[in-house]
Amino acid sequence: MAPLLPTSTYPGSMTDLFSFRPRNDRAPMRPNESTFRFLDRSASRRSEEVRRLLNEWVAGLPEAGRPDLIPRLRSTDEDTFESAFWELYLYTTYSRSGYRLTDHPDVPNSPNHPDFKVDGNGTVFYLEAVRPGATGPDTAAGRRLDDVAAALGRVRAEQRFMVGLSFYEVGPNALPTTALRLRLTTWLGELDPDSVAAEVAAGSLFDNAPRLPWSHEGWELEFLAIPLRAKAKGNELSLVGMIGPGRAQWVNNLEGLRRVLAYKANYYGVLDHPLVVAVMSNAEFRTDDNDFEQALFGRAVGRREDSIGDPRLVVEGGHWLTSRGWRNGHAPQVIAASALNPWSITQIHPRLWTTLEPDVVVPSQPDWLSRVYIVGNQAADASSLHALFGLPPGWGESES
Repeated sequence: MAPLLPTSTYPGSMTDLFSFRPRNDRAPMRPNESTFRFLDRSASRRSEEVRRLLNEWVAGLPEAGRPDLIPRLRSTDEDTFESAFWELYLYTTYSRSGYRLTDHPDVPNSPNHPDFKVDGNGTVFYLEAVRPGATGPDTAAGRRLDDVAAALGRVRAEQRFMVGLSFYEVGPNALPTTALRLRLTTWLGELDPDSVAAEVAAGSLFDNAPRLPWSHEGWELEFLAIPLRAKAKGNELSLVGMIGPGRAQWVNNLEGLRRVLAYKANYYGVLDHPLVVAVMSNAEFRTDDNDFEQALFGRAVGRREDSIGDPRLVVEGGHWLTSRGWRNGHAPQVIAASALNPWSITQIHPRLWTTLEPDVVVPSQPDWLSRVYIVGNQAADASSLHALFGLPPGWGESES
């Protein structure tokens, strides 16, 4: 068996994710073994097919995009690998469907860059790939996050606010916190606690409290301003009152979805084309349609048709529908995938969810997406992924 090499010395070329070399290890995937490590050592026919396919997909990337994506795909950190795989999957499926994709395009009114600008079939939209993944507290990424929480925890709440910390990506290196602490305290000092408390009382903390996103070299964090109650004022409280995940597995799938959608909905400011958020949720317990429906359309009393017609029946707001009515029409579609990995690409059809807000223009999407209709009796439809990928029926199912 060839030795496993660290990413920095991996011998593959800039067009080959995996090197071409003899392999003789047919052992199954080991506990805590990363997907890339397993694929790179496995001599099984199935792994060989996946390596060939991923090499083919990487070769189809624009040359400028490979230096970013290939090291992430070779990562032994599973979160990093899955996030990169999801971007590669989306680029491949859309480009093979006749769309033109621009990698990390400039957008008006924001220094940030969505993953792709998609142009084709009479439509233009921005596509953002997100993943409420499964980073655990015992991993190196989890320890880096703990260090951030500890540094912020040493800042006092100063009798006005505490903050909730949500994380969506944990960067590869430690996060310097001096500038972050200054930005947080300045931001909180500009808020009026009485006004924020009134807004929260009129709805919910999650929907109505002010938010502050923070990005730095691979880190994606968001802070929620929590007004202190009168009886808490004067106590020596830590600035960080709660830590919640953009990661679905740490609390529950629904909460993770709501957080990541809220974070991305307005991350790029006012855009000149619709924003489509593509969510891959490979949580330990599978994220199902009910999780996505509640994250998007809220939790309601009675039938969904009734709440669509009368938002007052919504008791917990969603990405698109709240008790106050429709919102986020600029981000009118969500692509949802669960249990998607390199072996399941022909079995898992990502689902396409679309807002029902009147008069919102939605992008034209390819037919390999399985449409979801939450009202009416239409059936979900999707074309063959085998045909899209040029693969025979039964591809990847053999373990040998």
